[in-house]
Amino acid sequence: MGKRSLLVVLLLFVIAFSMVTFAEDAAGCAACEVRDLVGTALTQQGFYRLLEAVVAAELVETLEAEGPFTLFAPSDEAFAALPEGQWEALLADPEALAQLLLYHVIPGRLSAADLVVWDGQSIASLAGPSLAITVDVTEVMVNGSGMTATDILASNGYIHVMDSVLFPSE
Repeated sequence: MGKRSLLVVLLLFVIAFSMVTFAEDAAGCAACEVRDLVGTALTQQGFYRLLEAVVAAELVETLEAEGPFTLFAPSDEAFAALPEGQWEALLADPEALAQLLLYHVIPGRLSAADLVVWDGQSIASLAGPSLAITVDVTEVMVNGSGMTATDILASNGYIHVMDSVLFPSE
């Protein structure tokens, strides 16, 4: 079994385990604990490719850490919109994939409302290069890309769903 196949099997196992645990939690407690960024992404739809990438880049522990973090999470549709072959190339280069994913994370727990005050400014990502924040009427944009959902609460931060994969400018 190849490395990618093994990663996919591992990811599917983690998802299945999480779903069973989530179902038990939902059925067995009145005030279930909020999960970390990875656990929260597992409970949401549309993050299969992101989670596959997080596993392939060996960033699960990083995104489960205390933080706090704000994750600008590309949806499955955002990853699917990459040019042909780019997704496969990213998966084949875990180091580059890790840097790309860390570019989608900033330190601190920032809601969409918190990001509004950053209009016209940049925020350094965990990868190093900064993300440009702009506000277009009532929508917060990151590097010119929009958010399709905001303020998904995790125990160690927020997830904002992005309509595209973010790349640092050259």
